[in-house]
Amino acid sequence: MERGPFSPCELFHGAWERSGKVPNQVVTWTGIGKVPWLGGRNLPPPPPLCPKRTKAHGSSKHSTDYDCWQIHSEEPAMSKRMTHQEICEEWEAVSRAKNVNHQRGTKAAITQCRQFLTAIHQQADVEQARYRYLAQRLCDHFWSHNVAHRTDKTPGYPGHFGCRVRLRKRKLELSWYYNRFVPKKSGEGRSVFSEYIRKEGRFRYHKPAFTRAQDWEQPLITETEDGFEMLRRLNANQAELCRIVRKSERLLRDLEEHLGGLKEAASGSASPSSEEG
Repeated sequence: MERGPFSPCELFHGAWERSGKVPNQVVTWTGIGKVPWLGGRNLPPPPPLCPKRTKAHGSSKHSTDYDCWQIHSEEPAMSKRMTHQEICEEWEAVSRAKNVNHQRGTKAAITQCRQFLTAIHQQADVEQARYRYLAQRLCDHFWSHNVAHRTDKTPGYPGHFGCRVRLRKRKLELSWYYNRFVPKKSGEGRSVFSEYIRKEGRFRYHKPAFTRAQDWEQPLITETEDGFEMLRRLNANQAELCRIVRKSERLLRDLEEHLGGLKEAASGSASPSSEEG
């Protein structure tokens, strides 16, 4: 029978024996066996690492749940999920275990490391979409006040400033523009011409950019721009995180090649003591 990928639950060469014929040495994915170096405790069954598709409530769309564990079996998945602490303890314990197929373990560890980095990239896109949503709330708040002041009773009518949020090719833009109202030649109504305002600062517009604002516009622009600055900083932090992830992906490829090039020790050579780090 062809075996699936290694998991820390596959601790001994007899791990695929589900009958438990070798006491205190056989551990199956069901956690039936006991392990001496875990104090005789039963290992809890791990859930799958592979992304699990779950239908969103009231929608045909799907969301992805990411688990940090993997086990392949012909048996149905167990409902109990391991805690993060249990997963960490099991990886630490199996790293020192004897008679383990560490070649398959290394492959599984590299695979799961790569999946972890991929998940960060995917979640970063979702997070940026949430930033865009929050920025739109700020825009709508500013615009609601602009509409409320469209009356001759408002000193400095009308308001000339507007803001906009766009997300294009993973670039989040929170920008301001200045509107000019020019009477139409027909004499009916006015044409609106928008002038884009360039952002001089890294995370916010400089105050001189809004010197033409009406008195009622100034505090609204300030509070809106305060929120924009926070979102720009969050977005910059996320961009830096993605750059770090890309560096980690390259390092992981190098590590995989390095580990694959290691030569096994000759027969009869001394092995490092289990006490050495």
